[in-house]
Amino acid sequence: MPRGRKPRQYAQTVTLHILEDVGAIRSTRGLIKVINRIKLEDLAGDAYGVPEAEYRKLIGRFGRPDAN
Repeated sequence: MPRGRKPRQYAQTVTLHILEDVGAIRSTRGLIKVINRIKLEDLAGDAYGVPEAEYRKLIGRFGRPDAN
């Protein structure tokens, strides 16, 4: 880990680089752009979809109206 960098920031940076390397996202300082949502969902596995479904069940829709 680079000196002077907080462990959490380092882990986030490494994770972003991995997701960029597999072609799921592009990131710049302060911006993350999803390039391949299917790949991103696949990499997330069970961590994607289940929480969103529970949120919709308990609270309702979220995000853009055309996204759900």
